[in-house]
Amino acid sequence: TDNAEAESGIIGPGSTTVIGETDPELQAILRAKAGADPVLRDNDFGVVSSQRAVGGKVFSLKTRLGSYDDVFLPLFGEHQELNAAVALQCAEEFLGQPLPDDAVREAFGKVSSPGRLELVGKQPLVILDGAHNAAGMEALATALTDEFPPGPKTIVFGCMKEKDPTELLLALNEVEVDQLIITAIDSPRALGTEQIRNAARKIGLADARICTAENPRAALDLATQDTDPDGQIVITGSLYLVGAAKGLLVG
Repeated sequence: TDNAEAESGIIGPGSTTVIGETDPELQAILRAKAGADPVLRDNDFGVVSSQRAVGGKVFSLKTRLGSYDDVFLPLFGEHQELNAAVALQCAEEFLGQPLPDDAVREAFGKVSSPGRLELVGKQPLVILDGAHNAAGMEALATALTDEFPPGPKTIVFGCMKEKDPTELLLALNEVEVDQLIITAIDSPRALGTEQIRNAARKIGLADARICTAENPRAALDLATQDTDPDGQIVITGSLYLVGAAKGLLVG
């Protein structure tokens, strides 16, 4: 609620407010700031249907002024579809008319979100996700469960001092973690690997499934060595770690 109060401060008098949040308590805070007739997700606009597709999702949306069916979005995660619905409704409100169907398809078909459920390798599948808070980790866990093949995963993890590693790792509980590789991040704000190891123990991960690498390169080498070609490597916990890993993997 504190974040909702803070973020709602951007809403100015006379503005049109598109609200994507559906939690009743948080939505009430935003509506109070928005004044009359805010535009609400699942009431005025939203995702009508969605299904997995190669490289992303195919989904249909409704807005206040139109509808768009079977649009391809080359991103993973339900939250990305919801973000797309909000963005489309905002564009319509700004223009005051529906967008051309072909323009919507082209725009969404070209969208990218570097470091967010980004695929950078196959055999094993290598997934980058810069989730660095509990909500982001929960979204990652849901996407891994719903949109990727089942099975154990190697998690490469590092985070910053201001984060609670127990909270972050706990959000991954629904994911079948075969191995957790903890690595140091090249930043004075990085949390120590031993503190992260203690957090992993606290949530019940056995010592045999936890190891430490001195830097992201060593962590990636270890993950590749220990993960079957049909397995998955997930690199997460910090955008700093994801950025370093991406540099090593794709140049």
